[in-house]
Amino acid sequence: LSSEPGSVAAGSAGCPRAAGIPASAPGPRAPPLHHRHLRPHNWHDAMLMLIDLLFILPFRTLSSAFPQLCGILMHRVIFPLAHRLELCKARLLGQLACGRAAGCPVPAEWIWLPSATRDPKTVLLFLPGGAFVSSDQTCFQFAAEVLPRLARSLPEGHPVPAILVARYTIPAAEGTATAEVDSVLRWLADDGRRIVACGTSAGGHLAFCAALRASEGQRAQLTGTQPAPPPRPPPALLGAVLISPWLDLTLTSPAMARNATSCLLSLPFLRAGVRQFIGNPPALGNASGGLNHRLSPPAACDTQACGDLSLACGGGRAAKEGSAGALPDAFQAAARTASPTFSDLSSLGPSAVFIAYGAQDLLVDDARLVISRARAGAIESACVDGYVVGAHVLFLVLPHEPQAAAALDAIAGYLVRRITGAGTEE
Repeated sequence: LSSEPGSVAAGSAGCPRAAGIPASAPGPRAPPLHHRHLRPHNWHDAMLMLIDLLFILPFRTLSSAFPQLCGILMHRVIFPLAHRLELCKARLLGQLACGRAAGCPVPAEWIWLPSATRDPKTVLLFLPGGAFVSSDQTCFQFAAEVLPRLARSLPEGHPVPAILVARYTIPAAEGTATAEVDSVLRWLADDGRRIVACGTSAGGHLAFCAALRASEGQRAQLTGTQPAPPPRPPPALLGAVLISPWLDLTLTSPAMARNATSCLLSLPFLRAGVRQFIGNPPALGNASGGLNHRLSPPAACDTQACGDLSLACGGGRAAKEGSAGALPDAFQAAARTASPTFSDLSSLGPSAVFIAYGAQDLLVDDARLVISRARAGAIESACVDGYVVGAHVLFLVLPHEPQAAAALDAIAGYLVRRITGAGTEE
């Protein structure tokens, strides 16, 4: 890996990742495994195959055949049940403590580490994913893995921040979700809190947009220019952590074809999420009205940079076949406008964002394109490459896998630097 913080280096199988993974992490990685190469000769391979057969394959099949039904089941049945189970687990094990966030503008809950002193000034704002049609429960896995690492890595006696899980309205529309996230950020800032925005998948989209709006607001104040709508930009953020973020809503990246059989997500499920989020574009009438929260106008993607990225990601004929017709033409312009991937990223400061993503994820190219377009040093990253663990968000669920542990260590290291101010430029 490159020793320069935030720089992107090529991992195995052409998987770019940035410096930040500890030196003790495993060395050069073997090519990613696939189920046809696995033999259940040991418990580890058998476990991975079992997860693939019992979880990834059924979810991908159901979400592909019945995306709307899948979204309803996740929102109404699966995730509420998972939430109750996670609360019971937290109470039984005593590792995490949970409580409702009174006064928060949206339904929210605190998660903190009862064994450590709680930081009264710093908050990790967590925005759940779920393709804008549900609200997942990965906040508990995130807390269980990141908070203990922070307790071990922060200077002795330094308090550990709590996590505020803000549950924006589901199903989510762009304008409503943006307004709700900004209201939570202002609520925390008015209470004197320092904020790191975190999110998985669709929540990563909202967290990244919040970071962009905040950085553009800061730049407008410094230059004396009028900030873009809304009139009051979100407060400044300490940083942002994005886990398998969904940043390109056009669904045209080469990974949509390349990783169609290795990820639990499906293109029909993502398509349903995009339609829900952006609403009907103006050409179809009944526009959602949410597009006016925009930061800078979407920037035209540099042709050479995007061309090089497409080749590196395995683009070409397969990409065209996989992405053609992903969204009707009337939706494409609105989806591109709503995608922070194509926004102006020049306002991001050094190490403003950390992105952790999987090489087998349908959304892997979202992260790669943002990293390639941001100025050097603005984004740090870690790439998890491997069978099952490299799929969408699953390195949170399989934290003991070596690459997953290295990525989580890198996230904790980034948070320590942002919280303590070590190695950052204010």
